[in-house]
Amino acid sequence: MFSKKGSHVLILGVGLLLVLLGILALKGSLPVFTVSPVLPYLMVGLGAGLFGTGFGSLVRREILQHDPALARRERIEAGDERNQSLLALAKAKAYDVFIYAFGAILLALAIVPEMNMAVLLALVLVYVMVVGMMLFTFARLQRKS
Repeated sequence: MFSKKGSHVLILGVGLLLVLLGILALKGSLPVFTVSPVLPYLMVGLGAGLFGTGFGSLVRREILQHDPALARRERIEAGDERNQSLLALAKAKAYDVFIYAFGAILLALAIVPEMNMAVLLALVLVYVMVVGMMLFTFARLQRKS
């Protein structure tokens, strides 16, 4: 549907549009967004993230097009077994930190009397899904080896 460059431009454009709409909603120029007072802030934050991602990807693509040696070096590093192993170790460490941090947050939210039970149950569901995915992947990898 889109070329690589086209998709980066689309992401950049959507991000810019979200930022502008969020700013207009914050100023009160767009009464459509009075449904939730948080929505304009979410739009600005999400838009800024999308804009930065699209812009960074375009700049990186442009740099790699004009420096074939750097592009070749990046392709080699991306496929390097050592880097892939280091990335897997970094993800495992991040998962370990996530499990304890998210568990602590769930416990803290569970003791808050005004906490909405639906929100808490949704967070618990996400926690159980992540742990379940880890166990499923672990069992699958054990069967392979």
